[in-house]
Amino acid sequence: MAKVWLKARHQKDAKTSSWSLKEVLGIRVWHIIWLLFFSWTPKKLNFWRLFLLRLFGAKLENVFIFSTAKIYIPWQLEMKEGGLV
Repeated sequence: MAKVWLKARHQKDAKTSSWSLKEVLGIRVWHIIWLLFFSWTPKKLNFWRLFLLRLFGAKLENVFIFSTAKIYIPWQLEMKEGGLV
């Protein structure tokens, strides 16, 4: 998982986190879910990947997400009709 250093410009320094505990835990849980249930799925299981992303708060219409897509913060993902990742 990539390291996300600074969330906002008003963050005091690189040692103090501006991420809340809820956000940090959500990212960690999502990463585990991504490894176990998302990253290995075949193309035909797009509905499953969309279900998992929506479960974590992604706003998705009729889109296609490849299993190799690396999504770190799904609740900030928003895609419109015909989107492809």
